[in-house]
Amino acid sequence: KHLPPENSDRVKPFMLWSNILYTKDKEASFELDIPEFAGEAIIVAIAVNKDSIGVTSSSIVIKDDIMIKPSFPRFALKGDKMEIPVRVFNTTNNSKSLTLNSNTSRNFSLKYDTSIVIPAKSSKVIKTKLEALEEGKGYVEFSINDDNKTFTKKVELLTLSPFALQSKTYKGATSVVRDIKIPKKFIGGNIDVTISNNLIGSLRGDLKYLMKYPYGCAEQISSKISAMFYYNKLLKGDTLLKDVDFFIQSGMNIVASRQNISGEISYWRAGGYVNKDASLYAIDTLLMLSRNGYTLDKNVKSMFISNLQSIAKGIDDFTYDVNLRIYAAFILAENNYLEVSTANMMYKNLLSKADHLDRAYLAAIFVSLGEHEIAEGIYSKTMRKRISTLFTQSRSFSSRSSNIAKFFNINSKYFKKDYTNYLDANREFKKIYSTYDKALAVKALYSYLGKESPKKMSVELNLNGNPKILNETTTYSTTLKSKDISIYPLSGITGYSFDVYKNIPYELKNHSSNIKNMDGIEVTREFIDKDGKPVDLKNLVQGSRIYSKMNIINFKEIDNVVINQRFPACMEIINSRVSKGSHKFNNNSISLDNKDIRDDRVLYFLSLEEGKHIKNYPIYISSRTTTIYTPLIVTTKGEFGLPAVIVESMYDPKAKNYVKEVHTVVVK
Repeated sequence: KHLPPENSDRVKPFMLWSNILYTKDKEASFELDIPEFAGEAIIVAIAVNKDSIGVTSSSIVIKDDIMIKPSFPRFALKGDKMEIPVRVFNTTNNSKSLTLNSNTSRNFSLKYDTSIVIPAKSSKVIKTKLEALEEGKGYVEFSINDDNKTFTKKVELLTLSPFALQSKTYKGATSVVRDIKIPKKFIGGNIDVTISNNLIGSLRGDLKYLMKYPYGCAEQISSKISAMFYYNKLLKGDTLLKDVDFFIQSGMNIVASRQNISGEISYWRAGGYVNKDASLYAIDTLLMLSRNGYTLDKNVKSMFISNLQSIAKGIDDFTYDVNLRIYAAFILAENNYLEVSTANMMYKNLLSKADHLDRAYLAAIFVSLGEHEIAEGIYSKTMRKRISTLFTQSRSFSSRSSNIAKFFNINSKYFKKDYTNYLDANREFKKIYSTYDKALAVKALYSYLGKESPKKMSVELNLNGNPKILNETTTYSTTLKSKDISIYPLSGITGYSFDVYKNIPYELKNHSSNIKNMDGIEVTREFIDKDGKPVDLKNLVQGSRIYSKMNIINFKEIDNVVINQRFPACMEIINSRVSKGSHKFNNNSISLDNKDIRDDRVLYFLSLEEGKHIKNYPIYISSRTTTIYTPLIVTTKGEFGLPAVIVESMYDPKAKNYVKEVHTVVVK
C-alpha cells in the first residue's frame, strides 16, 4: 500500500550488438535500425584472428532533421493540470514550417498550438497543457511530418491516485447465516472475495497481503515465505501460489545472505542492524523450510546452529533475554540440535522466570527430548488453560495475536487439538494486523488442521445484490457496489475472506496537540525555503529549491515505524547521497534503519525513542520530537495534488497517524 505500481523505464537503453561478423577483406559492414534516440553513441569494434586481438572505438552523433524534446515529470497524480514545455529542434540548413501532432492514452487530455515556424539550426518551445484524467499507465506521443518523413517522440507516464489506499478485511468461518456491512466510503472500490470449504481459506486475504507487502526486512520476507509454504500445504493449486517453490527458495536466499559473522540475521541488509526477535524468527523459518526440502547452504546452517546454542546457553557475547533464550532452545529442539544439558539447565534456572508462552516452549522442548513426564508437569500448569485467558497484552516484538498463534501452534502440534482453543484463536485471528501476526496465524491453523481432506461445502453468497450458490473454493475480485454482504451456509462450514480497498481522501490536518493516547504518534509537516521560512504552497516558483520539514511526536518508545512521505508531481526529490550540498538542514533525534527513495515518495524506517518520564514510573513529563528534512526542487508549472504523509508502526495498529496541509499546490 505504500509503493506505487511499477512503471516502465522512462529512459530506454540504447545498446546494440552486431553478432560476430566474418571477413577476409579487413573490413566489415553492419546495418542497424536506430531506436528513438538522439545524442552521442560509442561504437566499439573488437577484431580477432588466429594470432592476435585488437580493439578500437569511435564516437558518432545521432540526430534527426527534426527532434522533439518534451519535459515531463516522472509521474502524475489524478487531477493534475500541468504545463509541459515541448522543444522542437530544426537541425537542417533551411527554415521549417511545421505542424505538431499528438496522440495520448485515454487517461490524458492535451492542448496546445499546433503550428510553428523554426529557423534553420534553431529550436522553439511549444507550451502544452496536460491534464491527468484517470489513474494507470499511459503515454503521450508527439509527431511531425516533414519531407515525407515522420519524426516521433513517445513518453510513458504513470498516473497515481493522490489519495492513500485504505483497506478493511472481514474474515472468519461460519455454519450459520452471517451478514456483513461494509462502510459506505468503500463503495466503488475493489473487493477480493474468498469462499472456502477449508478454514484456512479465511486467511487467503492475509496471504495476498503478505505476498504484495512492499518492504523487505528479515521478518517480512520470512513471514511471506512461511505463509506461502503452509498455505500451499492446504490449498494446492491456488492461483496466488504460482511458482511457489521458486519464490520460497528465492526468499530464503535473500534472508540467508544477511547472516553476519555471529550467525545472526541483519534486519535490513548484510552487516546492518540486528533485531534479535526478528533474527531468531528468520532462522526458525529457514531451518523449517530446510527440513521440508528447500536448499540451505550447509555453512549458513552450521552458523545458525552455533548461534542458537550460544544464545540458549547464555554465553556473554549473546545478551538475549529469557524469552529469546528459551525460543532459541525450542528451535534447536525442533531441528534435533539441542543438548540435554542445556534443556536441564533451562528447567532448573529459567522455569521460574518463564511466562505462559515460555512454559509452552519448554514443555515442547522436553516432548522433543522424550522427557514426557517433565513436559507433562510444565504442561499441566499452563497448557490446560484457555488461551484467551493467558495473554492480555503484547511483549517485545510480539502482539497478543502472535503470542496466541504461537501458543495455539505448540498446543496443536505437541499436545492436543483443542476445539475451544481453536475458537478462541479464530476470533483473535480476525484482528491480526502485522505481517508477523498473519504468518504465525497460518502456521498455527496448519498445525491444528493438519492435512485433512477438504470437506463438502454449499453456500449462498449475496454480494452486490446478486445471490449465487457456491459448492467449491472460489476466489475472485470485483467492484463493490453495495455495502451489504450475506453468507447463507447450506451445508458444512464456510470459510470466508472479504478484502475491500479504495483510494480515499484524508481530511486536512496539520497540527500538533497533546497526544491523548500515550501509545500514539503525532505528525506535522511544512515546506520551507533555504532560510527556514515557510513557503506559500499556492505560489511556488519553478526552479526553486525547497525543503520538506516533518516532525514526528511521541511519548512511548515505538519500534519499527515506517514513514511514507509522498510528494506532488511538480517536486523532484534530491537524493542527498548523490547530490553534494543538497542537505542544508540536519535531521534531529533520528537514527534511520533504512531509507528508500522513489520517484514520488521517500520511505523512512526507524524506531522512535521515548520522551522524558519520571524515573522508574511510566509517567511522561514531555514528548519526543523527531525532525526529518527532505530537499526538493520545483520542476513543473501547474496545479498538482498534494498527498498525505502517513506514519505507522508496522506491528502496532494503535501507533498510526497522518498529515495533509492542503489539497493542491500551485507552481507559477
